[in-house]
Amino acid sequence: KKRFREKGRVIEISAIRKKQRALLLKLERERAQLQRQMRPQAMSTARKSPSHRIRVVEKTISNVVSLRRSPGPTENRGAVKGYEIEAGTTVEKLLDQREKELQKRREHVEFLFQWHQRLEREESEVREMEKKLLNCNLERMSEKNLPSLPALTEKAIEDDEAIRRVEDIDKSLQILNDIVQESEEDFVEVRGGKLNNLWKKLIGREEEKFLIGNVYKMTKEDFSQLYEEAKVRVIKEFHDEKQIRQLLEESVASVTRESISQHSTEEEKPLKSAEVTEGYSTDDFETVAESEKPERPPEESSDREKSPDLEESTQ
Repeated sequence: KKRFREKGRVIEISAIRKKQRALLLKLERERAQLQRQMRPQAMSTARKSPSHRIRVVEKTISNVVSLRRSPGPTENRGAVKGYEIEAGTTVEKLLDQREKELQKRREHVEFLFQWHQRLEREESEVREMEKKLLNCNLERMSEKNLPSLPALTEKAIEDDEAIRRVEDIDKSLQILNDIVQESEEDFVEVRGGKLNNLWKKLIGREEEKFLIGNVYKMTKEDFSQLYEEAKVRVIKEFHDEKQIRQLLEESVASVTRESISQHSTEEEKPLKSAEVTEGYSTDDFETVAESEKPERPPEESSDREKSPDLEESTQ
């Protein structure tokens, strides 16, 4: 610049300034690109120690800057050194923040796991106490030579457990229907092992309905259909026909209430019954309810047969 000023070449001085500005802009772009590259590198090297990761990142930054740095004035070198120091501090801050977030997540998961184990232990203890109480009552009744009541038999106990499972399934269906779905194409990827665990909790016995190694895309409708299938499976295991009728009526009533609440603001559309893999659907519920209705007495039919003759006579 001094030489050109002495010679009076102002145009060449402006060209040099433009080149310097272009170099500075190029360095800023490289800095932003390096900052974007630092994040995936830190994520991929999460298993290594923080100090090792910092050294690797700083080394890569210095290598890239030294390769792309063009010979120029000393101002650019000072900017690069300042950037190296700033990059090291930002990496440490990011790693510290990530470590704190992981620690919080770990504590939350451990708390939930302990809570789940505690509830499982309490539930098993309550079931054992109920069985002991039932056995004690049966022994007393056998000592007194009293007839055993049907409510105290093993079938009645199984029916009570099935009733409780059906109520839990209905509650889960209500919660599922309350969830607002943004679009019909939303789905969740779930492994077959987790779906088998859910099926086991719903029906109360071990059964592999899904393949463990596969990953299933489950939508809201798929989950509701799964709950309906579990409800039908539990209802099939009942021994008391009156309780079956009552549960079917309650389930049909709950389904109608949910459909009315969902479609109150929309146009009326025909409801599609969910097909069940084991050959049961809502049509089976209607047939069972119709089969259990009392038949009409023959007097009404005879009166109806006589009604056309009476009409002719009146005419």
